[in-house]
Amino acid sequence: MDREALRSLLRHKRSLIDPSELGWPRRTGRGRRSAGLSQAQVAHALYVSERTYAQLERGDMPSPAPEFLDAVSTVLRMAEPERGALYVYALGHEPPVPMNPEAGTRVDPAWFTAVQGVSGVPCYVNDVAWNLLAWNDDFLRMFPRAEGAEPELPERN
Repeated sequence: MDREALRSLLRHKRSLIDPSELGWPRRTGRGRRSAGLSQAQVAHALYVSERTYAQLERGDMPSPAPEFLDAVSTVLRMAEPERGALYVYALGHEPPVPMNPEAGTRVDPAWFTAVQGVSGVPCYVNDVAWNLLAWNDDFLRMFPRAEGAEPELPERN
């Protein structure tokens, strides 16, 4: 467990969320004035005690449940790499499955443009199952075909 990295990640993610976005009134008067959510507000959103969430943030929770870490990553709006870091810092390993079940199966449209812009060498993008998602003309020329026939790509895995 990397306590300092865990603490830093969770504090940073809390600081980025305006409490009013989750329905809490803006703070006025005395008390905490730090930007973002308090530990108590995160605990409330997670339906756990403030002590439980504080233990995680301090790194005093020896083996938090993956479901708890997933809930924390959802409440703190973590991207997939941040969620991965949360697991590594808290448990010492990557998450067993991605947040999004379709992760690794689709590609941003910008990649289609980028791959088409490559010439002189075959270029392609594949998903986690090695299915082709994007390719250029040089890649298609690698596959034999009858004269005048359309190039045929391999079947999906």
